[in-house]
Amino acid sequence: MMECPSEISNKPLHHNDYYGYLDKKVVFFGHYWLKGNPKIENNKAICLDYSIAKGGLLVAFKSEFLSVENQEEGFVTNLEE
Repeated sequence: MMECPSEISNKPLHHNDYYGYLDKKVVFFGHYWLKGNPKIENNKAICLDYSIAKGGLLVAFKSEFLSVENQEEGFVTNLEE
């Protein structure tokens, strides 16, 4: 198990501290085992993990859809022909 580094282990976390992604680039990520149809929850962080190993969808995203109004049209899955 990973342990907290000693130099920050006693540092208090305040609820008003903001820990978030502030860059303008979109991040694609996985390892969340989502279910159902792909959808964009946040236009700066797009999950591509829809549980293919457990019978879910293999998902990709077409980058040309990053700048359109309906970004969800950019998802491609193994169910499409």
